[in-house]
Amino acid sequence: MYGQKKTRDVNEARYNKLMQMTRRFDQDNPLSNIKRIDCAILPPSRRTLAMKIRRSHYVTLVWKRAMLACPSDGLSPTDYGWSVDDNLLKPTWFGGPPIPTTLFTGGRADMEEARENEADIDSEGDSDEAWSEDSEAEEEEDGV
Repeated sequence: MYGQKKTRDVNEARYNKLMQMTRRFDQDNPLSNIKRIDCAILPPSRRTLAMKIRRSHYVTLVWKRAMLACPSDGLSPTDYGWSVDDNLLKPTWFGGPPIPTTLFTGGRADMEEARENEADIDSEGDSDEAWSEDSEAEEEEDGV
């Protein structure tokens, strides 16, 4: 994943890439070298990636219904990682705090605990159900 053969978690890949880019890791101030780094080249976090996938799913559903007079009828973009601001769609990047609270306390041990907590939060929204009734209807129409 992201050029890291032994990594199976996107958050761990992001962390490893950040540590590789900063070269030195200071336990007291882990982000001390980050000022010289372009964080836009880091892989997305799990929460950000999930929202990107939801937005892509929404666009795919609209395109699959392009032959209809109003392809977005019955679809709510806010269910697919978008928010509405002044009648414009804006991406919702992620939910929750932008920086884990454990980042500045105990290093790797706290990172493992934060990953477990985040997995619990992520699994609350996971299910085998479609993201919307529209997704389910599309699967039926496609014979899936």
